[in-house]
Amino acid sequence: MEVYGRADEPPETAYQRILDHGMNCPTCRTLNEDGRANGDCDTALRLNRTWVKARRQTA
Repeated sequence: MEVYGRADEPPETAYQRILDHGMNCPTCRTLNEDGRANGDCDTALRLNRTWVKARRQTA
């Protein structure tokens, strides 16, 4: 399964990859002492960058 996505895919598909990843990634599901996601997942950051690029290409 491709995890990182491609910038030429629709923004909706790229966003769905973020959601799917976040539901299954132990790092993304870990909360800090304030109850917020810790933001330490490199894969999630790459998926977010791909989604941003996809959105810019459709604008």
